Amino acid sequence: MPDHDLLLVDTRGTGRSGPVTCGAGQPNGRASADAVAACAAQLGPRAAAYTSAAIADDFEAVRAELGVGKVSLYGLSYGTYLMSVYARRYPAAIRSIVLSGGIPLNNDPLWRDTAQATSDSLRLVCVRSGACDGGSAVRDLKTTAARLRAKPLTLTSAGRSITFGETELSVLTGGGASSNAGAQPGVVPVLGKLPRALHESARGDFSRLKRIAASSARSGTAPAP
Repeated sequence: MPDHDLLLVDTRGTGRSGPVTCGAGQPNGRASADAVAACAAQLGPRAAAYTSAAIADDFEAVRAELGVGKVSLYGLSYGTYLMSVYARRYPAAIRSIVLSGGIPLNNDPLWRDTAQATSDSLRLVCVRSGACDGGSAVRDLKTTAARLRAKPLTLTSAGRSITFGETELSVLTGGGASSNAGAQPGVVPVLGKLPRALHESARGDFSRLKRIAASSARSGTAPAP
């Protein structure tokens, strides 16, 4: 801050930039597809205007209007994708760019690479621990996902009621389970606890998975309502 000015811009549809309030921003479980569909119906043709390219153009318009020269971009999570879009569209405006948790521009919107990585991680946990069978763990994950798709769980964490369905399971196993894995030697991370929890869940006993999900929600590594 001593030698840089910080410019923050509400992206279109958020904050004071014409907030979209149709509720698709925080979907839960089976409601996610319905929430997105309802939001699209509410927005109508305007939905086509909420794109990363349009937001990048907005940022450039603000920069030009303020007379700011070259900028140093900072992006976190989705912001890494957005800042990359901006840099591709306006390379002459960039001094430097810092990305934390980068999402590539050619990212698969269906996150199939993450799904594959999740299966690979479960197999590795079993191989390295010798405590489970990797193939069985992946099959248990598939069975558990199908069960939660048909009937999401309701659990309580920090006094809040949380819906835990297939969507939340995918977030937990795809990102939350590997977050800080190995950061505390001697402590079994979520990833190491999943094979047994999935094995029990695939057979109708969700108690262990519910404890893991509630604990992860409290620590901020799983989706909250």
